[in-house]
Amino acid sequence: MNHVAIGCPRRRKRGSVRGFTLVELLVVIAIIGVLVGLLLPAVQAAREAARRTQCTNQTRQLALAVANFESAFRFLPPGGPTCVEWETGAPSTLIAGTQKGGSCYGPNWYIQVLPYIEQPGMADMARRAINDKGNFEEANPMDNWDGKRKDFGTGLGGESAAFMHCPSATTGENVFYHDDDEGTTGTALGYLKKSNYVACFGGAQLQHATPPDSDAYQTASLAERTLDNRGKVVSGPPEILNGIFSLVRVRKKPPANRVGRGIKLSQVSDGLSNTVMLSEVLTWDEANTAEDNIPGNDDWRGTWVVPGMGASTFTGLHTPNSNVEDQIAACGTNIQQSPVFQDMPCSEFDGGAQYASARSNHSGGVNAAMGDSSVRFVDDDIEGSVWQAMTTRAGGELLEDQ
Repeated sequence: MNHVAIGCPRRRKRGSVRGFTLVELLVVIAIIGVLVGLLLPAVQAAREAARRTQCTNQTRQLALAVANFESAFRFLPPGGPTCVEWETGAPSTLIAGTQKGGSCYGPNWYIQVLPYIEQPGMADMARRAINDKGNFEEANPMDNWDGKRKDFGTGLGGESAAFMHCPSATTGENVFYHDDDEGTTGTALGYLKKSNYVACFGGAQLQHATPPDSDAYQTASLAERTLDNRGKVVSGPPEILNGIFSLVRVRKKPPANRVGRGIKLSQVSDGLSNTVMLSEVLTWDEANTAEDNIPGNDDWRGTWVVPGMGASTFTGLHTPNSNVEDQIAACGTNIQQSPVFQDMPCSEFDGGAQYASARSNHSGGVNAAMGDSSVRFVDDDIEGSVWQAMTTRAGGELLEDQ
């Protein structure tokens, strides 16, 4: 009797495996791509949040160092001690090397707070440099203490530490500022490292932060207070535009007096919690020049030993991360062709009308340390008049306006 198997499946050959079809494979790849697309922004946001937190902490530590300095001396460190106008005849707004007439300065605010920032190595270098009568005699720390002169001023300006660099920024420990160190063009400075933290020089321009008996300050004092239609001061005397830091006049000799004195806290009449003390700055890191085969560029923004506008100081004339070009003494040659120019535009300018905005790579704003050492995150879209009020110490603005 014959039996016929009805509906019995044909047996597969042993070891055979059914593979993915092309359509199935494409679907799987698409799903993986969607998942990656969804997760990657979240991962990047988490990483940036961690970087911003670290940057906030570093800003706070610098602010606390300034506060500890004030506790020790009962006055703040000066933004930058200078006597060039009274010793050499150069304008008080000049910040440059000795070949350019810059031969009468003291150590800027950053150098003076190093002993209070838990950096014993750099603090010891600063102490030895300031107290060495021989190397301090030439009166230009940013020139004589650069990284090339390790036997003359300890090479302090050619050093940097991790706390000086915001992790959200691109600034590395091997980024140098060079601007014809041996010549008379540019600023005649070189072998100087960069940082991402700057002191507030008020709400306007460099001339408003010069010593009160300087020609630039006296000229600015003649201006009348003029507001735009949104309440921002577009013209006014230095008294209402001063910041917590400024250039201060010192005598060239004896060298011990050249460290200078900043303001007392009682002079911050707008209130310490309402007044910005420190913020952030971006640096250009591409090399376009070299001195003795050490690469660098001639954009001085972030150069921490230099008390110039945009180098270790900024103003609140324009809001954070402004698309208005910084007007500074050392804007990088060919930076206009660099992809970073849109984030840190600049034009070169000598004189009292210099200004530079606070800038960062954080999304939507910058960290700002207030006079009481608290740190706020300030949005890019803050009203210009409010930001200007926050960066001045005695403008007399109403508290509710801030």
